[in-house]
Amino acid sequence: MTEQQTPEKVLPPVSAYDVAAVETWLEDEERKGYRAVGISGGRVLRQREEHRESRYRLQPISEKKEPLDPEREALYRDLGWEHVGVLNGVFRVWRCTDPAAPELDTDPVVQAEGYRYLKRRMLWQTAGYLLVLLALAAATLRMVADMTLLEALRETRWSEWVVRPLLGSAFWVLLLVELWLDVRNMRRLWKTLTAGIPLERPRPYRRQLWLAWISYGTAVAILVLQLVYTFPGTAGYTSSSFPQHTKEAMDWEKDRPRPEVVTVELSALDGIPENMVNWFSADRKSLPPAPEMYWTRQYADLPDGEQVFAEMAYYRLRTPALADRLEEELLEEFDGWRSWEPLAFAEAAGLDSLWWTRERGAEGDTYCTQYLVAAQGNALLTLYYHGAADLRDAGEYLAGILART
Repeated sequence: MTEQQTPEKVLPPVSAYDVAAVETWLEDEERKGYRAVGISGGRVLRQREEHRESRYRLQPISEKKEPLDPEREALYRDLGWEHVGVLNGVFRVWRCTDPAAPELDTDPVVQAEGYRYLKRRMLWQTAGYLLVLLALAAATLRMVADMTLLEALRETRWSEWVVRPLLGSAFWVLLLVELWLDVRNMRRLWKTLTAGIPLERPRPYRRQLWLAWISYGTAVAILVLQLVYTFPGTAGYTSSSFPQHTKEAMDWEKDRPRPEVVTVELSALDGIPENMVNWFSADRKSLPPAPEMYWTRQYADLPDGEQVFAEMAYYRLRTPALADRLEEELLEEFDGWRSWEPLAFAEAAGLDSLWWTRERGAEGDTYCTQYLVAAQGNALLTLYYHGAADLRDAGEYLAGILART
């Protein structure tokens, strides 16, 4: 090794228990000019050298952390074999550049005896991995189950409902496939050797190589997606009342929401001229369970010095069941508003339900702050409002908004 060269760490793209495939891969890499100069855990340390023909052989250790016998190493060296390192803590890797040197193992049945410890270890290790995977899967499902529909609609984005589950499912499937391949490869290896059949070399490993690349690509995609979710850098509100990851829906040339935005008009509630209404914002969002969602905020300064405003959230859900669940969660969320009167059901023509409340002590005030949850079919809206109108009388108007498709 020259002083200018630093060994490169490479993870073998094939199952370690497919012994002949690992040996073939190491030999192919050396033909390409990548010589294995050491082992670090499960990674091969390699460096660029003039390409040559070499043989690589893997021998299982017979016990945990088995030290290398100096006499054995000296004997193998005399036969033309040099020790490269220990792969994954279970295989000793040997290399030979002399094509005339004898093989290290010539009796398959005797060779199989060396795999007894490794067979037991692999079975226990696989069982441990399966338990860990089951625990992680249970924790993931618990975390998803604990999130309310309202939180999911406000805080997540489309890719978290589609791309992330697909990548996550693919990753779990690939892990299970790799575990199954380890068990299958060890079983085949054991049956072959105990039957007195030598390992077939070279062994094809292209399918395993593609599986490894797919696994690495999926893992990288999940990592990148997680970084995006952790550091979103996206526009949108981050309070509990307004959503994240929305898209702006304002037509700033006209200073009002775009035509497709479903919204309550402050001018329609209070009879205020439209030219007096100012818009804070309009945002939209779409998710698989709710293809249409809008959030709008508007206000108007009145001549008497009062300011009226309306903040609306509109949801059109995929199914009536989702709409019912979201309505329940919105009503439950209101329990934290201690300075308000309890939500009360109000009869309203054209609506399936209308729940209304106002701030305590607002009786008799010309202007008061009110809140409602209105539902019709798969659609519902919430309205946080301060003004002179009584929202309980706006049922027909709200029904017309919710009926819009």
